[in-house]
Amino acid sequence: MLFATNALKKVTAKNVVSHKTVQKSVPKTAVRFEVLRSMETALGRKHLLFHRKEVTPLWFVAETERNVFLWRHGLSLDDRDEYDFWVDVPELIQKRIKQLGSSKANNPFCNPLWGFSTADEIETKASNEGEIEYLRSFGALNRPLLGHAHALSHVGRALEEEYLDGSAKETVVLPVQKQTQYVVE
Repeated sequence: MLFATNALKKVTAKNVVSHKTVQKSVPKTAVRFEVLRSMETALGRKHLLFHRKEVTPLWFVAETERNVFLWRHGLSLDDRDEYDFWVDVPELIQKRIKQLGSSKANNPFCNPLWGFSTADEIETKASNEGEIEYLRSFGALNRPLLGHAHALSHVGRALEEEYLDGSAKETVVLPVQKQTQYVVE
């Protein structure tokens, strides 16, 4: 655990992409993208999460956020390895619930450009409610795990730097609210 504590002390903020104000550290509710995917997959395998076929996993939403970040900065998917993506789990859940609840005209994730029939609207509403229920159950199950997952994320990051490539990657916390990045020194 001493190793994890030392890794946590190394986190400092550095504004890499924009000149907006940055926070001092990665939020304690954030985990590395890979950790989020592993946690969600494991909880699903153990049937601990409410699940429907049409529910979008949170890791997929995080992957979409990552891709949008890259696109907005003129980068391609090939550039994703230049960054260390972290996901602020409660923030992403809140953002996704807000997306699902927004009006169809403003929500490209729920509204094809060609519009909806009444039957489609009813089905979409039921699907959205199912996904919201899924996100809330995942959030509730995740709350007691986040501290441990956050520490494991730092340990994984430190091990990766030390044994794989030896360099610190620019860290991006998703969802990106203000265009800020964090760098582990």
